[in-house]
Amino acid sequence: MGFSSIKKKQQCFLAVILVAVLILGGCKVLMENAKANDIIILYTNDVHCAVDGDIGYAGLAAYKKRCEQNTPYVTLVDCGDAVQGELLGTVSKGEYIIDLMNVTGYDYAVLGNHEFDYGMDQLGYLMDSADFCYLGCNINYTGHGENPIDALKPYSLEKYGKITVAFIGVSTPYSITTSTPKYFMDESGNLVYDFCNSSAKDFYECVQNYVDESIKAGADYVILLSHLGDGEEFSPYSSAQLIANTKNVDVVLDGHARSTISSDIVKNQEGKDVLLSSTGTGLANIGQLVITKNGMISTGLISSYENKDDQTEEFVLNVESTYEDEIKEVLAVSDTPLSCGDENEMFVEVTGDYRVSNVEVLNADNSYSPLNLEKTYTVASTDYIIKDYGDGYNMFADNTLLIDEGMTDYQMLANYIQENLGGNLSAYSSTQGRIQVK
Repeated sequence: MGFSSIKKKQQCFLAVILVAVLILGGCKVLMENAKANDIIILYTNDVHCAVDGDIGYAGLAAYKKRCEQNTPYVTLVDCGDAVQGELLGTVSKGEYIIDLMNVTGYDYAVLGNHEFDYGMDQLGYLMDSADFCYLGCNINYTGHGENPIDALKPYSLEKYGKITVAFIGVSTPYSITTSTPKYFMDESGNLVYDFCNSSAKDFYECVQNYVDESIKAGADYVILLSHLGDGEEFSPYSSAQLIANTKNVDVVLDGHARSTISSDIVKNQEGKDVLLSSTGTGLANIGQLVITKNGMISTGLISSYENKDDQTEEFVLNVESTYEDEIKEVLAVSDTPLSCGDENEMFVEVTGDYRVSNVEVLNADNSYSPLNLEKTYTVASTDYIIKDYGDGYNMFADNTLLIDEGMTDYQMLANYIQENLGGNLSAYSSTQGRIQVK
């Protein structure tokens, strides 16, 4: 495991390679780096509802409490895409995840592109339900009605004794196409949300203006909590490009690309060093940023931590139990046979409104029979996600995608059935082929 550090005033560079030993080795090294009254910022990104996988929220809560035994200056932040990704998020439209983040003890979060997946009204409700503060400096509302996410703040100043740290939220402008475009529009189909993305220059200047404003307000350090991604495919809005076109930012904690970056050094507009870090996905790692008394800043990742916080673990188990009951609820009914390739999967016809096909069940002897409505069938699955190399990646390899990396099949289907059809599937006739793009 490696980490890098910079000293703010001299902007000097120091790289140290550390070897993690035993299961708590990485944790031990980072804890030894943090002394009494040092500032510790713990960070996550792209958790995607992995509430008990790898370290899990209970492990994160336990580690946070351990840090608080060393110093009173501990803050926990998330860099986006926490509320979507598995059925636990889908059935509750993100509410279970916000509850878990509250119990875990988050202080700040940024809106990833998938925080928008349940619509603006639901996002506003999630933000109101959060005990932590959502940040986003580059999201503007230009509509004439009420803005459901008007509680969003561009930045926040956090006091740690005599030191003030500014946390500034930055969301990817590609959210409009990588979530559901209609959520960013009014009833007439006009875009009423923008991400300061009329040009790359406008985007950089928008962030720089808030950096300057936070420094004038008393910030000694500036940390960007971004959901941008670090690869070329995110150009011109990648985290590295943002660093290269701004100044006076000390650290960028990033998400979206799901990259595992313990600590990179990126040169800013003035040729000075800025730290860039990202934790990967699914709570496989916890990120830890340390600011020492003498101005040294370092980042690193904890990749293994077995301790669990009892309160958070109990809450996770209770939520999962409730969720198990909810997914057994009837999603829809039909008077006609529904499409099914076997007794476990309902086929989906992907059209403009995500209709359900109406083919009969294929029996073991290759004959067909009407679907037995007394049986229980799973509606779609996440196996057909076009990105991440699900089956859909091959099925649609030669197609141009209008909505890139949107909701999973389950979410699309469930939302359409419940919101557009009122839970009744009887209106649909059979179609040719298993999945069609029209």
